Amino acid sequence: MPVIVVDPWQRTPPRHPHTVPPVEDLVGTLDAHRAEDTILVCAPGDAARHARMARAVVGRANVGVLVLDPVPTRRWIVEQLLSMLPVDGYRYASSIVDATNAAMRTSVVTTSVAGFTAPRPRLAQHLRSWFPGACFEVDLHAKTVRSSAGASWDLRAMPLVAVAQRGNGRQKVTGVHWPAEPFTLEGPPGESPWPAKSWFEVSALSQTPHQIFEHVRWHAPTVTCSLCHRLTGGAECIFCGVPVYASPAVVAPANPVIEQYGVVNA
Repeated sequence: MPVIVVDPWQRTPPRHPHTVPPVEDLVGTLDAHRAEDTILVCAPGDAARHARMARAVVGRANVGVLVLDPVPTRRWIVEQLLSMLPVDGYRYASSIVDATNAAMRTSVVTTSVAGFTAPRPRLAQHLRSWFPGACFEVDLHAKTVRSSAGASWDLRAMPLVAVAQRGNGRQKVTGVHWPAEPFTLEGPPGESPWPAKSWFEVSALSQTPHQIFEHVRWHAPTVTCSLCHRLTGGAECIFCGVPVYASPAVVAPANPVIEQYGVVNA
């Protein structure tokens, strides 16, 4: 069973409307694969709420829920790597999320940082946001806010790049060297991860999926969940939600195979 992605932010043109699917649709999808382990990979908010409700309705122990980053482009890149996991690799799902986030760099160019709290702008930048022509570059990795006339990035060495925007944010990005045409995402009208009318967000993965999988396979700890007895990583079991307290031990398959599974946008 492919990983099921529950996320209103999608590539353009979208396969489905930019909405969170109703609970009954998710239940129908899960019922069609009731004998198989399934992970609902979802955005925070309504998507996560609907995913948990659908799992409760079907009442099965083989349905996991994994809630990702609130930043759309970061979330989309993680979703792509999770979609490559075979069913017997679900034990590594949380570790894949952590390793991918660690290998990702995200910047946002915006016309206002007045509503930003993380990273927090300086008072002068907050005041500058109220005047026309303002431009700021927010680096989520370095946790910095910089006043700028326009961002310039060299992303040619990055294996995977995703972008999203609102308003005329892309006009503030100049001199960018793309590895190829980036994957462009769109979200629901009126929904924005940033408190600004105009912004341009870019996330870039600095390692190949293969490098991330190899690192996780040999270095990520997995333990046996005390409730459902599945091998799992991360702070809690994604299938039953029980916190993981046991001392972890690295578990690597003798003949690992990473298979390409298609993403299902529910």
